[in-house]
Amino acid sequence: MNTIARTWSTDMTFYALSDQFSIHKADAKDWSLYYSIYYNQAYNGFFKEYGFDVYDGNNAFWIFNYESKIGGVILNENRLYNLFFIPPFNDEIKVVKLLKHLLVDFSDGSKNITVINVLPHQVDLFSQAGFWADVNRSRMMQRPTEVLNTIWDDGFRIESPVMGNGKFSIELEIAELFFESYKGGINAARRNHISKESFIFKRSSNIFTDSMLKASTLVFDNNTNQLIGACLLFLEDKQRTYYPGVFNIGVLPNYRNKGLASNMLKRALTLLYGEYPILRIGVLQGTYAESLYYNLGFMPAHVEVERLVLPSSEIKLLKSIQ
Repeated sequence: MNTIARTWSTDMTFYALSDQFSIHKADAKDWSLYYSIYYNQAYNGFFKEYGFDVYDGNNAFWIFNYESKIGGVILNENRLYNLFFIPPFNDEIKVVKLLKHLLVDFSDGSKNITVINVLPHQVDLFSQAGFWADVNRSRMMQRPTEVLNTIWDDGFRIESPVMGNGKFSIELEIAELFFESYKGGINAARRNHISKESFIFKRSSNIFTDSMLKASTLVFDNNTNQLIGACLLFLEDKQRTYYPGVFNIGVLPNYRNKGLASNMLKRALTLLYGEYPILRIGVLQGTYAESLYYNLGFMPAHVEVERLVLPSSEIKLLKSIQ
């Protein structure tokens, strides 16, 4: 048994979970090959252009049962994701509980431990180990890009957003639009969007490439000059040229049922055609938006729980009795 460390380090290469199970630092390329096969074929097929790439490869670990490799996982302080097991191993709950104890040991107790990228069949597994499941289920949807006919009402003005110094030129107006669009709905509650400032994007601006900005849409009311709709596109990984996705889309309540959301998506599909073959969007299961995208030809992937958490209050309790 190794000496237990109290601070997470990317230099950690080995950890004995028990006398039987251990984790060993993995080569990211080798690990990702196994991940591409054993994580979930339906999920990996949906994102097939990722190939054998793995995000956060510095924290990829093999899971061993004595001398046999039985799975893999990505771990860092307070976070676990992309867990998979290699058949015929099937004592998964035992390993999940041991991984939980590892994360509790390395956690300072002030932050939740979060599990992300949870496959449907893994939800009960993590729940049995004491993690609390997010009540919201979501899925990715995708559609081939295509030149589509779009008819806009003369009362609306259509523009593409402009960025400068890493910010949208009308950043506050866009934030207010999305806040008003989602206010009181499940999306706002899920993301803890409680003010328009929470919609001011803090992600790296390099995801909004020139192509993404051109295919994004701002809709204005010609009579009032008010921004009434927006669809922002982004590229998740500019260097590896992954497919574009819808970063955010919204229409003010008083302007709904006029086909604005459909037209913004049709415009995106048209302007991306010839440069990117696919457009993707994430959506909560069972919402109106899911039906809208489906009616536009977007094909859904499997439903997944976005995250499960072990609250910091539980971590402190576990630490006190270890």
